[in-house]
Amino acid sequence: MDKITSWFRKIYNKSVHGIGFYPAMLSALFLFVFGIVYNAEQSAAASYLKEKFVWLNLKNTQAARTILTTITSGVIGLTVFSFSMVMVVMSQAASQLSNRVIDHLVGNKFQQTVLGFYLGTIVSSFFLLSVVDDKGSSGIPALSVFLLILITITDLFLFVSFLHFITKSIKFEQLIKSIHQKTTSSFKDFSNDSAARTDWNTAERKSIGITSPVSSYFQGVNRKLLLKFCRENDVLIEFYHYRCTYIVKDQPLLTLYFWQQPGKEKLKHLFESIDFYSGQEIDKNPFYGYLHLSEVAIKALS
Repeated sequence: MDKITSWFRKIYNKSVHGIGFYPAMLSALFLFVFGIVYNAEQSAAASYLKEKFVWLNLKNTQAARTILTTITSGVIGLTVFSFSMVMVVMSQAASQLSNRVIDHLVGNKFQQTVLGFYLGTIVSSFFLLSVVDDKGSSGIPALSVFLLILITITDLFLFVSFLHFITKSIKFEQLIKSIHQKTTSSFKDFSNDSAARTDWNTAERKSIGITSPVSSYFQGVNRKLLLKFCRENDVLIEFYHYRCTYIVKDQPLLTLYFWQQPGKEKLKHLFESIDFYSGQEIDKNPFYGYLHLSEVAIKALS
């Protein structure tokens, strides 16, 4: 079970910084919300709203389909144009900046949120198109259609904001400001998360050095699993490296202090609590923020 948990944790840590994570989550959220609204169409509250506000009724099935088709095609156009602008900016950044800074631009939450709204609108439109039938007004999810229209209007405002954001995102002053804010936030979390080392009584304990099983970035540990391992085996662990340090296979990783040495099978559980994967995220290690800032400063001066 711990091995499966470790695998899911690594997949999550890799995915959460990808460009498709937030769009996928927002698309699923939109589909869930519209599913709830569609199921509530026949409720007493929905009927009351339709009677109270006559303009909420759509009596023409063809009109509903036309609205949904127009929204779908229009938002697809916005998505293609916005994504094309992102690719153009990434291309310019690749020629002017380093790969580490490009990863920072790709992982920006705002542009991922905008793309998520676009994709969520498209998925919701497809869903509503599939449930509209020819049963008169009872077959038209009017409230869902009007909700989708409001979201589409929001998409238009987001598109304008996205244009403003993407045109200045590659400017050096904006990059420095963005990286500085992210580094400051990460450094505060890092400081709060770091505990002062206590004086361990390791003189009477035996010790053994453990080497890295792979060549990759040491991204930290799962505290819950690691503390469970320490309690069950009555051991103390001292790591040699900071998080996000690149470690070569068979390079010394940690020292294990024990009364009775754990067997090989138990040591496998130790590695299940340690994360190794590629990536240099500032939120994992604020020192990468200083590295990114220095690289941007060097490029700006040149």
